[in-house]
Amino acid sequence: MSSTDQRADTPELPAHREPSTTKAPTSSRDTTATAVFKLAEVASRLLFLLFALLFMDQKSAGQFGLLNTSVALFSLFVGFERWGVLWRKLANCGSDESGALIADTLKFFQFNYFVWTPIFIATAYFWIDLSWFEIALGLCIVVCEQLSVGAYWLAIVQARYRWLILITATKNAAMLLTLGVLMFGFSHTITLTTALEVWAIAGLTSVLAFSTLRTGRRSFTLKLSRSQIQEIAGQYRESRAHFLTGLAAFSSGQIDRIIVGTAVGLSLTGIYFKNIFIAASVYSAVTIFLHNRAVSRIYFEAGQQRYGVALKITRRESVKVLITYVIFILATVAIGQQEIIVSILEKYSVSWIYITGLLIAFLLRTLADYNCTVLNAAGHEKWVLAIHTSSISISAVLIFILTRSFGIGGAVIAMIIGCAILLILSEVCRSKALSGKPKMPPREQYDL
Repeated sequence: MSSTDQRADTPELPAHREPSTTKAPTSSRDTTATAVFKLAEVASRLLFLLFALLFMDQKSAGQFGLLNTSVALFSLFVGFERWGVLWRKLANCGSDESGALIADTLKFFQFNYFVWTPIFIATAYFWIDLSWFEIALGLCIVVCEQLSVGAYWLAIVQARYRWLILITATKNAAMLLTLGVLMFGFSHTITLTTALEVWAIAGLTSVLAFSTLRTGRRSFTLKLSRSQIQEIAGQYRESRAHFLTGLAAFSSGQIDRIIVGTAVGLSLTGIYFKNIFIAASVYSAVTIFLHNRAVSRIYFEAGQQRYGVALKITRRESVKVLITYVIFILATVAIGQQEIIVSILEKYSVSWIYITGLLIAFLLRTLADYNCTVLNAAGHEKWVLAIHTSSISISAVLIFILTRSFGIGGAVIAMIIGCAILLILSEVCRSKALSGKPKMPPREQYDL
């Protein structure tokens, strides 16, 4: 889950208070260590998904890719509304209180499982064309992956939860190792069912490890009492803007896969996923190791009303991003000049031209992510929502038309145009929102 979909949390700053000189709560060493652990976890997961896609036939690859998109969407709808609240409250509390907060959060998740599970089943059956056994495996996967996302956010806030990322990284490494044994030891192809079985078993094992997390004396069993229903309803109501911003950011990053999966058959969708996953692995690595490391500093400086410092951090990190992507783009072009390598890639339906275009699109998206982060930190969530909504509307039309007309090449061109529009809109809105004397960030309105 790579992207701005979970960065829309705005820090609370009481009105008429002088800027604090307190140091940032998270040390650089802790942030770097967490980023390294997360990078290992994401790298092993991406390699598992990528190798599974490459060694599947095109139709199975299309189903597998669409299922992974559904997993990310399920995680957003089940947990995103609560992460921001939990993140803020955990930042300054002891172990007993943090356990109670986690227990309350698990109750919220359980309610959402009841709401969204039927929708996931219908999507898997009618859109992705999975069998009932594969749908059952998918249900195990979506719950386990949603909880794994939570492990990352807990570790960001408090270092004592870093072991959760280690468990997730170990789980993903075991998945990758098992897949490697199956590919090279028994067969040179992977079936969709086999990949889902490996993923589901590893996920259930990690959840059993998560169950040792202490929640104090607070029970995490959901009881639909009147007070709990009121609390959940209040969470939905008060976090509406926060959730819509996250949904818009998620859709901005996933709309291409959804539209391609709708506009063309599963076989062409499989080809697109094989290429997009390679480019997306670079985007995820850059997001985790560069963007996410800078987020806490940007929010801290904006929370102290030092917007100039926050913008300086953004510009410095953007240069690092640009250099990183240029290196990957040049490397991809160089690989495209090697006929032997190109012939091997074609065997697995991978095109260096597609990957180059997608890397350019992700470069533009990453730069736009920094602009949106500054806007969120300054309390301009409505601006971010408007930016993503506008770019999604334009991109969806472009991707559908160009994909139907020119196939995968058209989808890549539409991605570049859509991300360029996103960057332009974010630049304009950031300049306008932060021009002149910055306004005091508004008080957070969705704490329960």
